[in-house]
Amino acid sequence: MTPDAVSALVERELAEFRYDPPAPDSGLLGTSWSAERVARGIDALRAALVPPRPVALRVQAFGTRDLESREAWAVAEVDGLLVVYDVVACEFALAELAVDGEVADINVRGDLVGTFLAA
Repeated sequence: MTPDAVSALVERELAEFRYDPPAPDSGLLGTSWSAERVARGIDALRAALVPPRPVALRVQAFGTRDLESREAWAVAEVDGLLVVYDVVACEFALAELAVDGEVADINVRGDLVGTFLAA
């Protein structure tokens, strides 16, 4: 991937995002976010975007305790966390930025907006 391709992906995710709160009888616990709260979150996401930069994302290998390094792109920063695009999994993820500069997956994954709002 290139920085331009990642930027285009981010813009497409933002342009295509639609918030559909679950129906009250959906069986989900808790209270759904209001459309206004989600809109404020999207504004915060836009403010947190950074020029895409490649990072080595440490993830736990499936079914093991072994760590592997994957190609990823940092796209936003918020409260000591990075939102990255995991090229291998083709999804966005939250990651911690360690003092030593390492980027570690924290197993929060999904679309760009939902991943950012989970931060």
